[in-house]
Amino acid sequence: MLNLSHVNTQLMGTWQQTFPDGRNNTGGTLAGTASPRLTGNASDVLITMLWSPAQIGACTFTVEAMLDNNDLDHFTGTYGPVDCPAPASGSFDVTRH
Repeated sequence: MLNLSHVNTQLMGTWQQTFPDGRNNTGGTLAGTASPRLTGNASDVLITMLWSPAQIGACTFTVEAMLDNNDLDHFTGTYGPVDCPAPASGSFDVTRH
């Protein structure tokens, strides 16, 4: 789950991951920016964020996503670990409700 807010191009909020085994649940704060792409279609909005965990020893993630120009409530992207002993990376697809 993501809770995002913004002031101009600055993003802030919280994130939470919930798993069937609650011992794997994690969450924290996020900060980042939303800006036009430097290459390609100038109307594309690039979202970059850093997700910082609330739990000591949990992984911090860098996140890069693109806003869907046809649906401003939708974005997709990838995430990767910054300081994780067991690296985990992947992709995501988010729709605002």
